[in-house]
Amino acid sequence: MEDRKRVALITGASQGLGACMARRLAELGFRVIVNYAHRTGRAESVAAGIRESGGDATAMRCDVSDESAVIALFAELEERFGGVDVLVNNARIDPLSRRPEETDGMWWDHVLSVGLRGAYLCCNEFTRYAEHHRNGRIVNVSSCRAHRPNELESIAYATSKLAVHCLTRSYAAALAKYAITVNTLAPGMIATENMIKRIGLDGYEEECRHIALGRAGSCDEIADGLVWAVQNGFMTGETININGGQTYAP
Repeated sequence: MEDRKRVALITGASQGLGACMARRLAELGFRVIVNYAHRTGRAESVAAGIRESGGDATAMRCDVSDESAVIALFAELEERFGGVDVLVNNARIDPLSRRPEETDGMWWDHVLSVGLRGAYLCCNEFTRYAEHHRNGRIVNVSSCRAHRPNELESIAYATSKLAVHCLTRSYAAALAKYAITVNTLAPGMIATENMIKRIGLDGYEEECRHIALGRAGSCDEIADGLVWAVQNGFMTGETININGGQTYAP
């Protein structure tokens, strides 16, 4: 690899799992790009916290569903830092954040525009520069919900996550000639700062009844899978499931 510091772009990194993954990659020595679409203050706080801990982080705004914005982001990263070596497609729309004025079709488009279109656009831009960044990594964040029946309000979210597995396998095949690996990280329920606020204590306890280990996972436990995917150069096109047994518990 080049002498320059390697760059990791984590989409949707202003809070929760994305912020945790940004911190973990910074600990591995990456220059971390904390991507966000709306929460400037939160993203800047995540980046500042990483810098205060001795890491290297920059918050950069980009709505990943906007093709021109994604193209511009990757071009800027190429010019400023020499490109992106690790891409983590983590941005998503919270499946419980639907606004009252959104119709079914509007909600479907909204969810897939970020969770699927955004990941696709970022993978495409990463591929544009792939020949110059051999031994790179793409990690697409899916969910255990991609492979189980879902409540009606979560169908769009689960569909976007299932489609991510197709992206992974396709880009893994296309980028193997550059020694670039592409894998999927598929978490179960994660204990983030907003989890109880989103689903309530009763919802949490109900969900835990369908998890073999009886609890949510921590962001750090999920980030362990990301670290593995980044450090391992012989795994590609695969799915790392970290869900406490959520896929097989009754």
